[in-house]
Amino acid sequence: MRLTLRGYAEAVAESAAAGSAAGALADEIAQVTGLFGRSGELATAMTDVGVPMQARRAVLQDLLSERVMPSTLRIVLRAVADERADELPAALVELEALTRHFANHQEELLAGGEPPEIDLALGRSAWRARMGGYAAAVLEVLHEVAEIEQVEGELFAFARVVAANPALRSALADHSLPLRARRGVVADLLSGRAHPASVRLIDETLSGRLRDVVGALEWLAEQAAAARGWRVARVEAATELSDEDRSRLADVLSRRFGAPVEVQVTVDPALLGGAVVAIGDLLVDASASHRLEELSERLLGSDAAVPSRAL
Repeated sequence: MRLTLRGYAEAVAESAAAGSAAGALADEIAQVTGLFGRSGELATAMTDVGVPMQARRAVLQDLLSERVMPSTLRIVLRAVADERADELPAALVELEALTRHFANHQEELLAGGEPPEIDLALGRSAWRARMGGYAAAVLEVLHEVAEIEQVEGELFAFARVVAANPALRSALADHSLPLRARRGVVADLLSGRAHPASVRLIDETLSGRLRDVVGALEWLAEQAAAARGWRVARVEAATELSDEDRSRLADVLSRRFGAPVEVQVTVDPALLGGAVVAIGDLLVDASASHRLEELSERLLGSDAAVPSRAL
């Protein structure tokens, strides 16, 4: 099972467990798996790599929409989208096991306990794959674009708070502290002040073993922006940008990437002048400090290349 699908299913199962429906979710996924075994025609159609993914999703949508809970349908349709057609049956078996795991911890969740941990010691790229699926499941149930925009802004703002507070950053990244204690810090800061989806995504970020909490939060903000059709440009500038400068930069980047771009600015006087712009895999360092470093390297290189003359 792909990590993106696992993260998505974990988020849906977590919500089902909180609503006392995790057992039913696992049972229904088992029933869908059994349906594949009983109907050779259906199994052949669903595992045929020559059948377009959209067609396979449409078949299951029609077949299951009146027979299973919405949460079950969400997971099954996501599995069709994420997995290779010939690997779908095996993925459904794994999904049943995963959702059953949440069902077994349902009482703990209802009592206010933590979601069950499921091997979250992942590297950065693997963590992003899993967390991308988790975030997609959380964000897709928000009904208004304004809600997604709120979550995006809160994630970025909290990332700035963490970046500016070394003690907080150290505490949230300290995996020797119990997860419950670190989530308690977030609750103290954000409970009643932020959208529940923002708090949920931040809490899930802490369950990983990443050292760069700030970078993880900024990446999540980008996922929220992508969910509403935008991209995010993170800008570090020596001074605050004017509204005109923000608008001009956003316009240039929007033309470059073919999608609306939101400019999020962090002021760093150490840059001396200019700015550093990061969007996706693109990094443009036009800061004065960077230019000074380049000049220094060229001068030092020249000194090393020219032998000194005796006086």
